[in-house]
Amino acid sequence: MIRNDCAHFRGDRPCRHKRVCEDCPHFEALGPRVLIIKCRAQGDVLRTTPLLPGLRLKHPRSLVTWVVDPESVDLLDNNPYLHRVLPFGLETVLPLQVEEFEAVYCLDKEPALTALATQVKGARKYGFGSDKNGALKIFNRAASYAYRLGVDDDLKFRRNEKTYQEIAAEAAEVD
Repeated sequence: MIRNDCAHFRGDRPCRHKRVCEDCPHFEALGPRVLIIKCRAQGDVLRTTPLLPGLRLKHPRSLVTWVVDPESVDLLDNNPYLHRVLPFGLETVLPLQVEEFEAVYCLDKEPALTALATQVKGARKYGFGSDKNGALKIFNRAASYAYRLGVDDDLKFRRNEKTYQEIAAEAAEVD
């Protein structure tokens, strides 16, 4: 019996355990699904990873997918908090548009990434998206400070006293 309700099920090829589903000791029921979109700048990708334990607490038993630039995939591979690491590109974007997520976290402000976050189905969205004119918008009020940093050089370079991780956690509403 094939179990397409397993977190490891791929459908187009064997799962990472290379087992047929029946009586597989690695069966893991699908849980809530979370999507993180943070692609640009490898340093920023790494600086975003401290959010993962907080996201696990916020979304217990969740399956976390992270969309990242292709050159940053290796930075996230084998991270125990992540179920899937997907390189950003057409072959990733199209399948994501039919999936459904409990939560979508977009911590990038690039138009292609905010458009993806806006189009992906998510019960709750955090961070940034695109409005009907293609302009940057915030999904949640807690992302307002991170938004202002992008348009207010005085705040960003003179008055800001928050770390990157504090700003990202605030936008994601994660402790």
